Amino acid sequence: VQDGITDGGWTDANSTFELNTLPLISSIRINGSETLFDEVPVVADTNGVLTWEFYDPEDATQRAYSLRVSQIVQSPAAVEAQLFDIVNTGDVFSSTATVNLPDLPQDSEFSVKLRVRDAIEFGNEFEGRFKVNARPEVQNLKVAGSINPGNVSTISPSISWTFFDDTAGDMQAKFRVQVATDDLFSSLVWDSGDVSSASNSVTYGTTASPVVAPVA
Repeated sequence: VQDGITDGGWTDANSTFELNTLPLISSIRINGSETLFDEVPVVADTNGVLTWEFYDPEDATQRAYSLRVSQIVQSPAAVEAQLFDIVNTGDVFSSTATVNLPDLPQDSEFSVKLRVRDAIEFGNEFEGRFKVNARPEVQNLKVAGSINPGNVSTISPSISWTFFDDTAGDMQAKFRVQVATDDLFSSLVWDSGDVSSASNSVTYGTTASPVVAPVA
């Protein structure tokens, strides 16, 4: 220390201190799929669940987190992609490592930015990415070969459709057909159940494990 005129010299002290080790995130997963690495997982647009793993060699307990999930939108007029926040939690003082996401825009890519805190401070931000699948659509739905045929001449008509998906390369993996006597589908006369098949047609009442058995 110095009083403005004379330097008081050095004083020995026994006080010691240690630098805190910043907490880390070893994994960020969306519905069980890792987002931190090069391969970007693709998930459904509903029921998204983010989980992560907190790591700190000096403190086993996460004290807080800050999470931001943003849709990445690339505009032709913009040099860089724009981020539109879907979730921005701010600092949440909690040991939880799970966040349920709202329904997400289809056929989009998302950025996940996450920081966690130990007893002393927040660590560095970790960023992952994931994509949301475009929902497949049914087109050209036909019964007995016709769209909205009215009366048909058989009690076991064929039901056919065209599979459509905006995501290039996606193929039909399953189908499910329901037949009802009303527009609200409150009175089902057949429910095929989920059928693992790429077929684009089925005969009424012929699947192996129907949820609702066919009514003639």
